[in-house]
Amino acid sequence: MKIIYAFGRMLYGFFYAIFSLVRYLLQGIWKILYGFFYAIFFLIKWAFKIIYFIIKAFLYLFGVPWKTTASHAPIEQPTPPEHAVVFPEAKAIVKVGTIVPVEEDHGLRTFTILNAEGEIFKINTALPGPFYGPNWTRVLSCYETKETVMARLVKPTYGQQGRIIGYQVRIGKIKAFLPISQAIRPTTERPINIRVSIIQINPTERKVLVSAKQAYYTIFGKKPLPKASEETDAIFWDYDDEFLYFLLPGEYVGQASYQEEPSVVSPWMGKITRCRIESIQSQEQRAIVSLISTPQAMDPVASLPSEPDQFPLPGEDEIPSLSKREE
Repeated sequence: MKIIYAFGRMLYGFFYAIFSLVRYLLQGIWKILYGFFYAIFFLIKWAFKIIYFIIKAFLYLFGVPWKTTASHAPIEQPTPPEHAVVFPEAKAIVKVGTIVPVEEDHGLRTFTILNAEGEIFKINTALPGPFYGPNWTRVLSCYETKETVMARLVKPTYGQQGRIIGYQVRIGKIKAFLPISQAIRPTTERPINIRVSIIQINPTERKVLVSAKQAYYTIFGKKPLPKASEETDAIFWDYDDEFLYFLLPGEYVGQASYQEEPSVVSPWMGKITRCRIESIQSQEQRAIVSLISTPQAMDPVASLPSEPDQFPLPGEDEIPSLSKREE
């Protein structure tokens, strides 16, 4: 048995050696053939590339166009008839204007701001950054010079108990906040333009606090009380379907009828104008006034639909009063 086992091991070793020799020979021959054919393919590939560039260069020298595919071929546009009317492509939504007041100052410069915590900041609106541009220049300039500015009262802000605590306001593209304690209008959810003063700026959080009360007293603080048959300054304050309402000196509210469309009247809100006092009720601090001149409507606002600002006023049968605001 041992002899048979030894003879079997010898045969296994012999055949394994032959198999290994054949395998390595075939691997070597395959690598040689692969390298040979790859070299031939590489040479043929570059030969065709060289021929391609040579032919292209000759055609370019003789001014013959190389090729024109469907993607590069010029598309022939049909010639419209001589009197044809070409209509523009219709769009479902097209912005035709805005009634938001534009407040800009293009004299970009450096401002020194003191915040509520007593920190001093220097802000350069001419350098790229969060305060760059004419909008921030206008806001910072009004804060520095105590000048009033027009803004857009967007919507009310509600507290935890569901009561209005203030209004979201936009001065151009800048967001601001108007506390209810600084508002001088009846509680309303209607968006409208107003006149405000900048009372606080937080440069680190870019928060702006505004006051309609301070703007009112800045304009009318030293003005005499309105008297019948006299002219006085006024601020466009509100409007409904029949009347315009004005803020007058001495916390008076004026009323005047108008014939224009609401879309024409709405951009006037917040602007300063001149009125003539026709009659006055001193006890109720109300007056009937007439406009001396009307502001020019913002074009193309006259063509805007009037829905955004047509909301009912509280107490439609009476003139709003400065005292009628949420405490």
